Amino acid sequence: MNLKPLSTIFNRPLGKLAVGSVGGYTIVLLLSPVMTRLYTPEEFGQFAIFSSIVAVASVFMSLSLELGILSAKRRSEASRYAFLAVATVVVMTLAMCMVLLLLDGLGVTLGLPRWVQALAVLSCLIASLTSIAINWSIYSRNSNLAARAIFSSLSGRSVMQVGLGYLYGGLWGLAIGEIAGRFLALSVAINQRIKYSLKLLTTRKKLTSADSAAIRPYAFYITPSAAIDTALVWLPAPLFSIFFGPLAGGLVAMTQRFGSVPLTILNQSLGQLFHRRTAEKLGSDNAYLLRFVLLYFGGFLFLTIIAVFLLIWQGEAIFRLLLGEAWSNTYIAAIALAPLYFFQFVSLLTNRVILVAGRANIKLLTSFAQLCALFFSVFYAKSMNFPWETALFGAAVCLALTQGLTILYAFNLLHQKNDGGRPAPSAVEN
Repeated sequence: MNLKPLSTIFNRPLGKLAVGSVGGYTIVLLLSPVMTRLYTPEEFGQFAIFSSIVAVASVFMSLSLELGILSAKRRSEASRYAFLAVATVVVMTLAMCMVLLLLDGLGVTLGLPRWVQALAVLSCLIASLTSIAINWSIYSRNSNLAARAIFSSLSGRSVMQVGLGYLYGGLWGLAIGEIAGRFLALSVAINQRIKYSLKLLTTRKKLTSADSAAIRPYAFYITPSAAIDTALVWLPAPLFSIFFGPLAGGLVAMTQRFGSVPLTILNQSLGQLFHRRTAEKLGSDNAYLLRFVLLYFGGFLFLTIIAVFLLIWQGEAIFRLLLGEAWSNTYIAAIALAPLYFFQFVSLLTNRVILVAGRANIKLLTSFAQLCALFFSVFYAKSMNFPWETALFGAAVCLALTQGLTILYAFNLLHQKNDGGRPAPSAVEN
């Protein structure tokens, strides 16, 4: 075996990020059988509401401005996006606290205790700052630091939740473990650069017209689209928990745990680097991007087919052995959601093409169509008194079809002729 090419691969940015992501995901997988014996499906169903709030709200916390760091052509432009993202997180954290106080005054609980809602705000703050720090590290070509932060985020939360589950259990262990793991990731991502971070916030005193122009497309198009995409990943579990009972929600949440983590891995490694490559090549070398996406599409299609056949053949026995008797029906949710996850994996790349091409408005429309498809399918299934299994299959099919149309639109963009070497358009036209 020739170790030199292998070491070369792992020393590249993608290799480093992949190692950190895969390592973290391995810890998640290894600890999942332990967690299912410390927490019940009902507790996971309730925690799914907390997780979905954090996942969706975190997108709004920074208005997705950290994506501007990756699209930046110059370091000064990247610094501006970093400053705007951090400042926006601070403002949105205060706004989120005000909203929760208002909802509390109106008697709206969101299905969670007040202390859990407070932890959700804190989790959003930490997650948003960590994302900004990781994107800055990727832009600065410090892939080692980004990889360590990703590993800490993925593995730290599971380790903390297992430890607290053993000591205390319940929703408290899941929520506090989430906070502790995210804080660990943030401390790694900052990596003793707190002075630089504070300088970033304090050196600029007012918002310029250029800052306003940079924020506008993110606020109107990119952030709502990203929030909807995040909701499409996280909402099925709480929706099924609310409409079909905590058991169904817990089974969907566990499937989501297995599916969303690799999505996160690829988004924070291959997705981020593909974003940079698309910004460099779109419009000048579309054929390269198209070949890469098609190869990626074919590889995941093959893996999805293998996974579905394996789940149909031995899925119930596998989940019973790994997670325990109470979780054996998780295989049904996994089969139902497999086509949807396949399209979501592909969209990690095609969405970058759409955004870098300056078609954020189109992306927003397609994301909204998918959200409507999710709610319509769930509400219709509930009104017809379908069992949760039928409802989940129906929702997954509707979402997969609408996601597929978005992917076809991205392929159409890549099929367009090159323009003779014009620099690739940014996701934001300044």
